[in-house]
Amino acid sequence: MSESKSSDWEFYVEENVIVGEFPEETELTGPESDKMVEEFGKLLERPETDAHVTVLRSREPYSKEGQENLRKSAEASVDHGVTRWAVVAAGTKQLTMKTTADIDGLEVETFDLGEKTDAIEWARGD
Repeated sequence: MSESKSSDWEFYVEENVIVGEFPEETELTGPESDKMVEEFGKLLERPETDAHVTVLRSREPYSKEGQENLRKSAEASVDHGVTRWAVVAAGTKQLTMKTTADIDGLEVETFDLGEKTDAIEWARGD
């Protein structure tokens, strides 16, 4: 299993799905967010990866910077053959992420916190 993590977030590949986990303490802006985008990009280089699941529990508000990084990640995903992105989050973060990542070539679906397994199954096309 390929993975990349810091003390506050983690990316790993489960079959053909990149899973990004962002716990409550994750900071979505600043230098750490740049590292997240960089590490996500490395996992996109895997030719068999065609889906992504983001599990966002962070308490930090979703800023303009966070939205820009999400949009860049969505665009890079399409460029690397990712076709499905599942967003697991609560409230306005769920809607903000869906709206931001919803670009041509990428199907985005939302799931409530606690539905991570369902999100991974959807992303795989099960």
